[in-house]
Amino acid sequence: RGADTLPGARWLFLPLRTSRLISGVVGVARVTPLSPAERRRLAAMSDQVATAMERAHVANALEQSRVETEAERLRGTMLASLSHDLRTPIAGILGAASSLRMYGDRHDPETRADLLASIESESARMQRYVEKLLDMTRLDAGGIVAHMEPLEPADILSAVAKRAQPIAGAREIRLQIESELPLIDADATLADQAVFNLVENALLHSQGGPVTLAARRSGDRVILEVLDEGSGLRPGDEARIFERFARGSALSPTGTGLGLAIVKGFANLMHAQISAANRADRNGAVFSLAFPLKGHP
Repeated sequence: RGADTLPGARWLFLPLRTSRLISGVVGVARVTPLSPAERRRLAAMSDQVATAMERAHVANALEQSRVETEAERLRGTMLASLSHDLRTPIAGILGAASSLRMYGDRHDPETRADLLASIESESARMQRYVEKLLDMTRLDAGGIVAHMEPLEPADILSAVAKRAQPIAGAREIRLQIESELPLIDADATLADQAVFNLVENALLHSQGGPVTLAARRSGDRVILEVLDEGSGLRPGDEARIFERFARGSALSPTGTGLGLAIVKGFANLMHAQISAANRADRNGAVFSLAFPLKGHP
């Protein structure tokens, strides 16, 4: 009933409660005793406030439950992805190592070299996967800070092309860089890894054909692009593909599903924009990192 049992008190207190929740107390200072009509209005207002607070409480509880459910889903997906994507390189390493241990003397030099190369390449594949997991964890924890500095777009793309050639094998990595491009303001390590992830994604999800790294100016931005000649993006994948564990190509369901999510996180840290679309000139997809020029928003 509140504090109306104390007729001489200067304050009147009413509980804010519903049938399921007591959320607080409302107090009203009174100079003169409240009339019955005023008490009814005050009680009605208290009921409305209590109902609104209950709705907010329920909404917060639902959101918390949704966040916990999503976190649990991501943990389960990450564990499933980890076990699936590490199984293949581990099996390759174990097979090659066992063959060398058991039949090393019987193998000719070329076969031994091939087995050692297989161990090396599968180990590098595992390392890239673990690095993606670590990058995703650091992004989630806010543990990455962008150290911005002026960089040459051509230097970024050339370094990535050289670094990516071992995983490209016989496939060609082309460079198309406009002349006299201005410097971009970016973090050298984050920009390098973001473009490398895009190249790795292009190699994985396009079957054959070259991968092109391009740089051009568009108005007040410099755009770094990675173009492939695969099947392109399915309708609706343009935004979804940057979510964690998303796999956009039905042709190649492999991969961690983290590379593009990391690119998006790195782009945000550098105030760049990431986008994906199908190519207008031929089959394939184009992924673009747009960096605003200094002095422009």
